[in-house]
Amino acid sequence: MFESIYESQKVYLKLFSPVHIGNEQGKITRFEFLNEGNYVYPISEEKLSNFLLEKNLVDDYVQEIENQGRDFNLLNFLRNKRVNLDANVFEFLSNRRKIKALKNESNVDEFHPLIRDGFTNPYIPGTSIKGAIRTAILYCYLKKLKSENANAFNSYANEIHHFISNRKNKKEFDEKIIQTVFQNFNIMGKNKSPNTDWLRMLHVSDAYPVNLNETILIKANILKKEDDGFKFKTENNNRNTAIWIECFPIDTVFNFNITFDKKLLEKFNNFNALLPKSINDIFECLNEWSKDIIEFEESFASDHALGNWYKDKNLNFRLGFGSGMVSTTIVLLFDEDLRKKIRNYAGLNRGAAIAPKSRRVWNYNNKFIPFGWGLIKITPFEITTQETSNSEVVVENQIPRNKSDNEKQLQEKIITWETALLSWNPGRNQIIAEFGNEKTSSKIITDRSFVPEPLHKKLFDKKEKVKAKVTVKKIGNLVEIVKIEKI
Repeated sequence: MFESIYESQKVYLKLFSPVHIGNEQGKITRFEFLNEGNYVYPISEEKLSNFLLEKNLVDDYVQEIENQGRDFNLLNFLRNKRVNLDANVFEFLSNRRKIKALKNESNVDEFHPLIRDGFTNPYIPGTSIKGAIRTAILYCYLKKLKSENANAFNSYANEIHHFISNRKNKKEFDEKIIQTVFQNFNIMGKNKSPNTDWLRMLHVSDAYPVNLNETILIKANILKKEDDGFKFKTENNNRNTAIWIECFPIDTVFNFNITFDKKLLEKFNNFNALLPKSINDIFECLNEWSKDIIEFEESFASDHALGNWYKDKNLNFRLGFGSGMVSTTIVLLFDEDLRKKIRNYAGLNRGAAIAPKSRRVWNYNNKFIPFGWGLIKITPFEITTQETSNSEVVVENQIPRNKSDNEKQLQEKIITWETALLSWNPGRNQIIAEFGNEKTSSKIITDRSFVPEPLHKKLFDKKEKVKAKVTVKKIGNLVEIVKIEKI
């Protein structure tokens, strides 16, 4: 029954360049982290409060912040108070969370952390993946329209000119395109709205890494293309603009699920033939979209080392920090003149300069690496463990550890959580299981017999948490629910 309603596929993503997905916190300052050796330790507010109280330093801490203001440095404060800062203290204050710095982190005043779940595990939200997929689908839709119905495509271009000329809100235009392309359907007489949105058919789960040892802290620079060549953007002190970001390293592998609601597709009685009808169609969109972006990026940086990075790489997916205007919009479909107008209107006004003229890059040992690139496919990647050092990073393919380590990494373990806590997410049709510091969610549930019947009323109807015995399968960091039993 599930197969007749949903097309579901486990998907694997491998990173070929660092990926950063930010959180609502925005950035962490010297108030909130310590650094020692090659590591940065984001601090737990609760642990720090208890620590200062124990050391009788609360008043001194408050006074130092009042004196120093934005220049306050937690590490310097603790050292000046002669606090013994050994490895145990760093691990305690950070709840054992640490980030590997690949360059000298002593000049880091702030950095942007990765998004993490409630158990502090870094992940890629399904919404971020779905957003990139949406861009690819929209791009391919309009590219086909441009080829098959130039007048219809030109109406979009003319509409953009109109919006810019009348200084209308950019968001208003974005919403109009989304409504026209994705919401222009009828379901049993319903008007255009999110309820008639094609994207309702697509469900993407969150993606967790399966081979991650540690995240990395790296410095992003802004590379600009000027008339006399490429230059780094600089600040008033003539130093290169630097943005410190926590990233998933190269060769990190994720897996997640994509589910396509075939039943809902049947309800669209005026479905647009240019939109995908299956997961395979979505992959074709991703391949075409990424191919065009790569060709554009190679041409843009053809006389710079950045262009060399793209050669001979099998890529079809991009998301997160540094993806830029080209990868997050449909501007490649328009001529250079309109691209400039869009950039000057929606971003910074750069006049007649090439659009876009800058890229956020990682300059590592004179190798220029763009952000956010990966490959997604439906067959698993060979898993390698990550080993990063401050002196060397393998940029193309990280070298796996010895065979025994890899076998341990891939070893499947069956574990029983004797008193797990279950909750029900009706929006995603998933069960969430929690046990201690671990948490996982089930595949989409269409048959509730997966859960013992005595638990149904409280879990599904009342949507209350229930205790149960849960058997899970662990492979690396991946945890999958195998069986649920009543206690």
